[in-house]
Amino acid sequence: MTILTVGRHSDCEIILDHPTISRRHAEVQAVAGGKFTIQDTDSAGGTFVRDGDIWRRVRKQTVSLRDVLRFGEYEIGVAELLEKIDPSVTLQFGASEAAPVRRAAGANSEPKKPEVGGRFERDPATGLIMKKH
Repeated sequence: MTILTVGRHSDCEIILDHPTISRRHAEVQAVAGGKFTIQDTDSAGGTFVRDGDIWRRVRKQTVSLRDVLRFGEYEIGVAELLEKIDPSVTLQFGASEAAPVRRAAGANSEPKKPEVGGRFERDPATGLIMKKH
């Protein structure tokens, strides 16, 4: 299965331009049943998953499209993150699965929107998102 790298570096598949995000911050991989694994790659700012009103720092965690992540101080929903590389993600797993991102109270500015690096395609046999070669 393809592993997608999240970070500020131009070699990452999902580029998030924010000062609290490491060059290679985390990795995302699809697993069975519409779930995804998020793994922190020893980032300085940490990777977190929201659990109600609490942020839980994670090393490796299985998440769904409903979950909201935080890389350093940058918050983004799993569905929104994956749509950056393939807009059909919420269509495949169901738009109702995605949760809106609630920004932290007191946040005084919206972070820059992520940019995407590379080109991707969906493998017709497995339905997985693959990097084009």
